[in-house]
Amino acid sequence: MGRVVYKNDFTAANNNKLTISAADLPAGTYAATIYFDGNMIAEKITIAK
Repeated sequence: MGRVVYKNDFTAANNNKLTISAADLPAGTYAATIYFDGNMIAEKITIAK
């Protein structure tokens, strides 16, 4: 299992979009889990630099 490299509590999304800076993260594949209104979305995200 991996470790948490970014966590944030967003109060509101702008046009249903969240922007997260990946500038401090190394290239690689990450698992993103987003919880909202009792729902969960899990996606793999690839950062290439």
